[in-house]
Amino acid sequence: MPKSRSNFILLLLLLAILSSGTLVPAAQAVAAASQEIPGESFKTLPMVQERSVSTYVPSDVAPDGGLAVTLSYPTMTRYEEGAPVVVLVPGDGKASGLRFTTHAVQAGFVEVKFAFPGGGLKKFHSGGSWDNRGKDCQRALADVLLYAAGKKKDYKNRSIQDIVPRKVNVANLGLVGWHDGFNISIITLCKFHPELKVVKWLASFESPVGALLLPSNLGTTRELNLNQHYKQGSAATGKVLIDYEKMAWLNEGFRNRALRRKQKLNTPQGVLFFDDNENGKFDETVEFPLNYGVMPGVEKQYYAPEITAAMKTNGVFYKWVPKETPEEKKERLKREALEKKPVKTSRAPWSRLTKGGAEKDKKSAEPLPKKVAPKPESDEPKKREKLKVGDEKDDMIVKEVWPDNVAKLKESEAYYQERDGALYIDKLGELYPDLLVTIFGSRIDHYEQQVDHPHIALTYNLFLGSKIKWVRLNPARVYVGFTADMNPENFVNNKIKAPIEASNIKAYLEPEGYITDAMYMRAVISELADRTKHKDFSCPLDGVLENYLNEALIERQLERESQTEKEE
Repeated sequence: MPKSRSNFILLLLLLAILSSGTLVPAAQAVAAASQEIPGESFKTLPMVQERSVSTYVPSDVAPDGGLAVTLSYPTMTRYEEGAPVVVLVPGDGKASGLRFTTHAVQAGFVEVKFAFPGGGLKKFHSGGSWDNRGKDCQRALADVLLYAAGKKKDYKNRSIQDIVPRKVNVANLGLVGWHDGFNISIITLCKFHPELKVVKWLASFESPVGALLLPSNLGTTRELNLNQHYKQGSAATGKVLIDYEKMAWLNEGFRNRALRRKQKLNTPQGVLFFDDNENGKFDETVEFPLNYGVMPGVEKQYYAPEITAAMKTNGVFYKWVPKETPEEKKERLKREALEKKPVKTSRAPWSRLTKGGAEKDKKSAEPLPKKVAPKPESDEPKKREKLKVGDEKDDMIVKEVWPDNVAKLKESEAYYQERDGALYIDKLGELYPDLLVTIFGSRIDHYEQQVDHPHIALTYNLFLGSKIKWVRLNPARVYVGFTADMNPENFVNNKIKAPIEASNIKAYLEPEGYITDAMYMRAVISELADRTKHKDFSCPLDGVLENYLNEALIERQLERESQTEKEE
């Protein structure tokens, strides 16, 4: 099991113990998940040395230097006609994928890694400015794909074949979107068609699509509990349903400020959360916070359009305000003073004179009101007041006061129109009906924690409803078995473009704990590239279409055979 998952599970268990049950939902999720893990039993195989070469690819969105690109290549290519090419799109909203790898070289691929505009390493980075997977990043990805396909030259006018000292099969080009990197992969293919018809296959790794999952608002490894207001199973229908009745806004405070600072992201003030205690205060141990996207340099929170619309409908930003501002009150009093006519002095009536003839002071004659001691405040938490626009009380009135640092609906829709891959899947099917697509998902997700795996069910079913002819949830078991040197029966073997039973989705997902995520993805891309080469789209396969072994695995096999001969 990867360290990140192990550490997360241990942390949640510890917190559950220390908090005496306040984390019951998360603890239950962990307990259920832990049953799926066979233990620290990852299968490891000998690996060959991975060589690489780096360059800069010119791009209009990186005029000051180009895009930083690294190409890792095998010593022995997967096919006689050359190594197929896979472009990796990094996840977790990162600007750089230069240090990210699936070790595709071990399967005979050329692996292309790159940095988006404004991202990269200290001494090797891309020009331009980071726009958080917006239009500039999309253009950059398109340029990297064109370079990987041999359709574009680098800054020294060299093709990919010119700088990789092995034969490159640019006609067998694919794309892996890691986590949220899948969204920009889909969008870029759509926006730059037909230029990118050179891409033959596409794969995702536990990827979220849909604005409510980008970033996730259902419960991830970064929250202390799950979103209990999410309707289990709804994502599989194509629409993620959340009950927003208890949604509230706390203007003070920040969330994940240190983490976001590390990622060079600004953190606008304010927390949107489910006020389950109805006391107007955010208790992160039991209440779920809603997440938002940001734009570099813009102090604004971009919530999913569904959340933004619910904020309006539920009156999240309704509050008591003075009927008039201090400036308005000052002007009114000034007007009233000018309009007031002077009053002439007249002799006071006899009834209001004292014995000495002086007029009585009515105010001084009135008894002073008795002072009433203030009631002690109750220890009970104050319930959140339900407000309605137009309600009045004394000199106060209820109005909607939308914070400047929270995007309104039109802004939210424009933001996610550039970043949500779910909005483009139908178009992808129309433009690329022959694209081979594999959606990868395991029983314990690296990030999403809801037990119904909403991101996998939503993504797969959206592709299922598209015009793409070849879509599969997880790779053929013969490829996983061959890649891992294990019995294929350990792994799932789903049919191509077959519906899944969402209530039993785990039956379609890969087991956890046997092999690494990177090894799973090598099986995925090996199947896709082999099917592209052999034009074999049948299911099920009796065996792999290419019996590729790198030098390290060949040497291991020869040693085994030699040992067997000695024993005989």
